[in-house]
This record gives sequence, C-alpha cells and structure tokens, in this order.
Amino acid sequence: MTADGREWLAAQPLPLTAREQVTVAVPMIDAFDVQLAPLTKELRDYARRQTGSKALIDRVYAAEKSRELLDAVHRFARAR
Repeated sequence: MTADGREWLAAQPLPLTAREQVTVAVPMIDAFDVQLAPLTKELRDYARRQTGSKALIDRVYAAEKSRELLDAVHRFARAR
C-alpha cells in the first residue's frame, strides 16, 4: 500500500470496529506484498523478455491492487 493510500485511509471517518479492521488488514496487506515481491520480480523479469507482456503484467498487477483496496474500503464502509 502506498503512503498516499495509507494517508487517505487514516483520514477516513470510520467507526471503531471498521478502524480495528483496518488496523488488522493493513499489516496483512504489507505481509502479502512481501510474499508477492519475489514472484512479481520473476514475472517482471520474464515479461521483459516477452513482446507485449510487460505492459499487460503491469496493468494486471495494478488492477489487482486497486481491486483489493476498493474491496477493503467497501467492507469498511458497510461496517458503519
């Protein structure tokens, strides 16, 4: 999660239960990112050798991260 994303999330007026969920979820996302880093590097290295793959992999990865964040925001908003 980016620093801007963390700032935005911290600024949201969430109920206590939702804030607790965020407090648990953010470190889980960080741990997931650590585990994904080697795979991401391997995929990016492979993609650099494949015509057209690099742009596709970058877009898929960015879309997945955006979806994860939006899903989390929607869950927290429903918790209100």
